[in-house]
Amino acid sequence: MKTLKTLLTTLAAGIMTLSPVITLVQAVEKTPTDSVKEDETLDVLKSEVNRKKEEMEKAKAKLDEATPVMEEVSKNLETAKTSYDLANTGFNSTSQELNAYVTKEITLNQATVDEAKKELEALKNEKERLEKKTADSQAEKNRLEAEYKDMQAKYDALVSDGTVEDLNGQIESQQQAVEIAKQELAQVQAKYDEEVSKYNALTSEISSLEANISQQQTKVDALNVQLSQKLDSLQNAQAVLDQAQQAYDAATDETVKAQLQNRLEEVKTNFENESLAYEEAKASLEEEEKALTQAELDIKDAEYNLQNSIESLNNTKNALAKNQQQLNQAQTIIDAKQQLLDEANKNIEEAKKEVEAKKSQLDAFGKTTKDLTDLVQATKAAYDAVLAQWNQGSLGFYESIDDKQAADIIQEGVLLGTTHLGSEFDATSLDGMKRSIPLLLECNRLRKLNGVSELKTSALMMAISQVKINHSYNREGEFDSPHTHLYGGGENIAAGFTWNLESQGPGNADGGRGPFVGWYSWEKQFMEDFYNEHPEEKDKNVWESIGKYPDLYNKIGHYLNMLSDGYTVTGAAYLQRNEYDKQWTTGEFAQEFMSDTKYFEQGYGVQSEIDENKVYNTCAGQMSVEEFQKLFNAYYANLKQELQDKKVAYEAAKEALEKHSNDKDSLEMQEIMQAYDLALTKLENAQDAKKATQAKIEKAVREARYAKDNIEGLEYNLVLYQQDVVEQTKSIEQAKKDVEKQRQALDVKTRNVNGMKNSVDNAKNKVDALAAIIENTKNTEMQLKNELNQAKDLVQKTKLDYDSSSSQYSKANEDLKTLYANKAVKENVRNDLDSRLADLESNKNQASINVEYLNRLITDLKTKKSEIETVKGTLDAKQDMLNVLKTTLNDDLQALGVNKEKFESKSLDAKELEAEASRLQEVMSMYHSIVDGVLAAQMDGVTFTGEELALFENLKSAIVTLDDAQKVLSEAQASYNSQKQSYADLKLAFVNAKQAYSEAQNALNQYLHLEQVVGVSEKVESENVMTVSKNSIVNTGVDLNTELYLGTLVVAGTTYVLIKKKEKEVKK
Repeated sequence: MKTLKTLLTTLAAGIMTLSPVITLVQAVEKTPTDSVKEDETLDVLKSEVNRKKEEMEKAKAKLDEATPVMEEVSKNLETAKTSYDLANTGFNSTSQELNAYVTKEITLNQATVDEAKKELEALKNEKERLEKKTADSQAEKNRLEAEYKDMQAKYDALVSDGTVEDLNGQIESQQQAVEIAKQELAQVQAKYDEEVSKYNALTSEISSLEANISQQQTKVDALNVQLSQKLDSLQNAQAVLDQAQQAYDAATDETVKAQLQNRLEEVKTNFENESLAYEEAKASLEEEEKALTQAELDIKDAEYNLQNSIESLNNTKNALAKNQQQLNQAQTIIDAKQQLLDEANKNIEEAKKEVEAKKSQLDAFGKTTKDLTDLVQATKAAYDAVLAQWNQGSLGFYESIDDKQAADIIQEGVLLGTTHLGSEFDATSLDGMKRSIPLLLECNRLRKLNGVSELKTSALMMAISQVKINHSYNREGEFDSPHTHLYGGGENIAAGFTWNLESQGPGNADGGRGPFVGWYSWEKQFMEDFYNEHPEEKDKNVWESIGKYPDLYNKIGHYLNMLSDGYTVTGAAYLQRNEYDKQWTTGEFAQEFMSDTKYFEQGYGVQSEIDENKVYNTCAGQMSVEEFQKLFNAYYANLKQELQDKKVAYEAAKEALEKHSNDKDSLEMQEIMQAYDLALTKLENAQDAKKATQAKIEKAVREARYAKDNIEGLEYNLVLYQQDVVEQTKSIEQAKKDVEKQRQALDVKTRNVNGMKNSVDNAKNKVDALAAIIENTKNTEMQLKNELNQAKDLVQKTKLDYDSSSSQYSKANEDLKTLYANKAVKENVRNDLDSRLADLESNKNQASINVEYLNRLITDLKTKKSEIETVKGTLDAKQDMLNVLKTTLNDDLQALGVNKEKFESKSLDAKELEAEASRLQEVMSMYHSIVDGVLAAQMDGVTFTGEELALFENLKSAIVTLDDAQKVLSEAQASYNSQKQSYADLKLAFVNAKQAYSEAQNALNQYLHLEQVVGVSEKVESENVMTVSKNSIVNTGVDLNTELYLGTLVVAGTTYVLIKKKEKEVKK
């Protein structure tokens, strides 16, 4: 049957992919056609079984072919593992043998070292006891000498400004100057008071005029109101007269009455139009009144700002006068101290000659061990003090010139952890700073070559440059840019160039040298190449081109910084990073650029990197590069020379001590020694006096420079403030004129609006009047005649009142104009007085400042005089104490040499043992390096015994063997892993093929079983059959959707067969 064919086909397809499956079969009768179709299905299933079997056999053949290879690589792997284990055992044995040997040698040597140290410790304790006793005495002597030296220097410094007698003369001179200054102050004060009196009198007169003007204005306003009222009365009376006349005429003439009615309509229309116009004009008037009020408020604000500007102007004038006086005083001090400086230089030369003479005598006679020890300690202390100053680097220089800003910047660099004072590999080193200053000269040379003004420099800018390049090089971490952005400003950085002060030639006159080859020459060439490539950009501002080509800035940024006219001050730094830079004069270079901080007093400046409330002033301490170089070179040369002198003295003393034998003391030698010490003290005192004088000169120079810088800034600000006052005054005057024009226009408009209001009222009155006239026509002719006569009388009376009020108003208005004119004249006179008062007040303030300054100067002179007298007494007392201590110290030093030779001998023995211990540690370190895998470790720097060398060679050989075994094992493991994956893939393919063959075979078997089920007797209604696999588990190779789909087909087919069968039975 067709139904059976469909059912069997569906079941066969399902069985081929899903085994087992639930099969529902409806027992029906077969036909010959059904048997043929069943045979076709059976052939398909058998063909599938044969194909799967062939695939399985091919997979097995490949697996069998790969199996021997897999067995071979497995065997190789096991062999490699065995070899590696043997090599590792050999390495461990050799390593342990060497380690045990070296450890034993270290232990034996340490025992010997410990024994030697015990003997040496006993000698050392005795030596230290003797040294401490001597050192205590020497320390006391040094303390007293230092105190005496300090006191002598203090005394010399004090008397360098003059003796007590000189100070008395200066005090008397300054007192006379105070009297003169007081007289000048009194004269200025009298003149000022006179002008103030005039000013106050004028102000009083102006106030009186203003009061009169106010009263007169009130009177005029009242008369104006009265006049307006009189005019209204007159107009009302006239209106009443007109109404009465019209009413009378209308009452006697109907034509007139009709005309009145038409006229009423016209005046009503006119009233409405004028009312609308009045409201619009009134609204416009209110807006203009608001604008006028705002303009008057703006004038008040402008006058307030003008007053502030005038105060700033006056303050600037006062500060300018004060700084000018300070400049003059500083110059006076410089001139006076220069002569003292010349005398100090002469004294130093004489003292040097005396020292040399005494030293020659000292060399000729020799010195005792005690004396030489004293000399070594004294010269070393002096050398250490100068060396400490030298190691302060640029900080010491900034402090010497009293530039607190620069010193604070260096301290910030130290706090940041990237500036290391005292290191030659730091930008603050004096040698590095000396090398950096010519960078500024080179920059200015190139700026001048390009027509740009030269830049100034300052200690602040140099300090910022040094801290920034230190931070750029020493900060921890990785950064995209070397620029740290500390303190802001422009910055150029370079490395890899040489900058040798001795060999730096002139180079290319049109190009840069050192780092300027990159910053200037290369980038200039790049910009020229850019313009050749883009000629249309050549005449444009370079920043326009950069906006169009953003990458251009990265190529020429250093060049633009160098030649920018927006910068006014610069600083530079050189960082010697290591020994290579030291040898080849390479390193890192940096140059900083900034502008003047014009408004430092208002809190604007360079922001501190440590304190957010602190800013620095770039205007302070500015000078030309040449001036700065001269100032620094003087400090550098003096300090370096002093360092060299102190070092030579110290080394000479050491050399004398080393070669001196224990000769007997002699009185002659002691006298020469004391004379030499005294000559040294005299030289040091002369040098200290020179330093003190130089310090005063340098302080005066700094004060003069500071005052000069302030004067420049104040003069610049003075011009600005004067311009501001003039411009603000003009602006206020113009604004007042504009306001007056507005007020006049507003008055006109107000009168116009009032006129319009009157017109509206008149129009309304006309409407009311016409209406009343028309209404009054009803009265009798006689009554209207009487009303007409009364109206005429009223108009005549009202006209007389109006004329009287008008005359009074005109006179009062003329009087008001006269008052305004008088006030203007007096205000002009007062303005002139105000200007003179400002100048007089400035003069008065300056005179007062002069008096205060002179009084302070007198106080300082008196204080200094008292201090000189006190210091002189203390100095004499110190000298007496020092003489006593020197005698005591001579006795204390003689016992120290007894223990020295024995201690030195034992020390040599201990050093040899320690050297052996160090060698053994190096041997052990070499062992660990080799064991840790550093086979390339160099053994040339370590001394070995023959046995140690043999053990090391065995260890290296064992390591090589172990490494070779490791390589073989790694290769075998890699080969095994590769082959294992391939073999596993083949094995899986065989298992899958075998499974597919088994499933095809099961499908065929189940189909054959199904045929038997179909052949059951027709008496069986239906039977459910479940096909189960050999493992008694339903096959789940096909997903659930497929199972449901096949089940649905089966059920549908079965249902269809049952329906057909039922229909057939019905037909029967």
